[in-house]
Amino acid sequence: MIATATATLGCAATGAPSGAQTPIVLGEAPTLLALPPSPNPVVVFRLFFRSGSADDPPGREGLTALTASWIAEGGTQKLAPAALRDKLFPMAAGLEVQVDKEATVFVGRVHRDKLGEFVPLLLDVMLAPRWDESEFRRLRADALDDVTKSLRLDNDEELGKQALGALLWGGHPYGHTVGG
Repeated sequence: MIATATATLGCAATGAPSGAQTPIVLGEAPTLLALPPSPNPVVVFRLFFRSGSADDPPGREGLTALTASWIAEGGTQKLAPAALRDKLFPMAAGLEVQVDKEATVFVGRVHRDKLGEFVPLLLDVMLAPRWDESEFRRLRADALDDVTKSLRLDNDEELGKQALGALLWGGHPYGHTVGG
């Protein structure tokens, strides 16, 4: 999924009104979009991959979302998941992943004063994930619970959207939920 995806790297200081900043495009592939500085002290990194749940192999629906979660939450070769969280917490930094039908986006947030500490962690997460089997099992169980319990029991609106999507896109890669 991610190894073959075309990447667009984005770095933006958040907080400025939308439309007030014009992206500066640098390079070809991967593309780096850098927005002008903002007075907001929070720096946001968006690592955008043009590969989403529509690229899941048949019979393995949810694989993109599971793999992306495993990368974001599974630690690095140097740091176990708990150690990574322990490093991010005092920096008030965060790392999350958003998977959609056509794209996967890793989002990192940190205060600009902690940028020097955060960037090596972000690079380590993205370039040297841990791939721990026990973490995979935990994330897989969470994903299954999300689809089988949370979606069906706690979120009628989202369940309706997913049912409509399955009806409209049945047999097409868009016909399944992002989570599988």
